Amino acid sequence: MPRYSSRTKSPLLLNYSKKFRKIQRKVPGREGLYLEGLAARMVDDDLEKYFQVMQQLVSQYPNEKRAYAELAAYYQGQQKIPEAIAAYQEALKIDPEFGLVLNLLAYLYLGQKEYDKAVEYFQKYVAAFPGQANPLDSLAEAYFWMGQYDQAVENYQAALKIRPDFGSDFRISYCFAVQEKYAEALRWTDHYISATPSNGEKARGYLLKGFYYHLLGRRAEAFKEWDASEALLRSVQDEYNINIIKRSRLWAYYDWGQFDLFWKAAQDRMEHRRRIQLDSEALNNSFLTYYEGF
Repeated sequence: MPRYSSRTKSPLLLNYSKKFRKIQRKVPGREGLYLEGLAARMVDDDLEKYFQVMQQLVSQYPNEKRAYAELAAYYQGQQKIPEAIAAYQEALKIDPEFGLVLNLLAYLYLGQKEYDKAVEYFQKYVAAFPGQANPLDSLAEAYFWMGQYDQAVENYQAALKIRPDFGSDFRISYCFAVQEKYAEALRWTDHYISATPSNGEKARGYLLKGFYYHLLGRRAEAFKEWDASEALLRSVQDEYNINIIKRSRLWAYYDWGQFDLFWKAAQDRMEHRRRIQLDSEALNNSFLTYYEGF
C-alpha cells in the first residue's frame, strides 16, 4: 500500500507543492517522469508510486543509470538486498565508473559484512576518481570495520592529503582509540579540531576528547572538553547535541560513583529534552525512571 506522511504541511509548502505539480505536468518524456517520481516521493510521500515511476523510467529508457540507482535505493530501504544489488549492477553495466553507485554498492556489501566485495567496489571507486578524498575515506571505513586499522589510517591520511579539512582525522583518532593508543587518538582529535572550519564540527571534536579523557580516568580534563563542546554548540544553537553532552556528563558521574551528581545530571538532561521537545513526554519519563533505578 502507498505510505502517506502524517506530517502537517505548512501553507508555504502546500503552495510550493501546487506550483511544482503545475510545472511537472507540463514536462514531457524522461524529465517529466523524474519530476513525477520526485513529486510522489517529496510531495505525496508515496513510495509505492515513486517505485512504479522508476520502473516505468527503466522500461522506457533502459540506459537511464540514475533510475536504476533510485530503484536500488528503494529496494535497499525495503531490505530487499538481492534486488538492490541487481539494480545497482544494472546501473554499472551502463556506466562502470558511476561513482555514486560504486560507493553505495560497496556500503551495502559492508553492511552485509561481505568485506571482500565491499573492498573490491571501494577500490573501483578509488580508481574511477583519482585525486578525490571521499573514495579513499570510504575505503578506509571498510578497513576500519574489518579491524585492519593500519590500512584504515593509511587511507584516511591519503584522503587528508587531498583535502585537509575533509574530516578523516576524526576517524583516525577513533582507529587509535579502539587500539587504546590514547595519546595518538588525542593528537588526531586536536588535528581535527584545528582543521575543521565549523563550530559544530569543532564541538564534535571536543566531545570526543572528553570521552577519551573519561576512559583514561582524567575527570577534570573530560569535563573541560565537554564544557568547550557545549559552548560551541550553544553558539550554533545545536540543542540536540547539547543533549548528548548532558548524557555524557551523567554517565561520567555514574562511572565515578558520584550518584547524587549522577541523579542531578539526569534530571537536568530530562529537563533539557522536555524544553526542546525532544521525543515524547512518556519516553522522557521512562528515561528518568531508568536513571532513578540506577
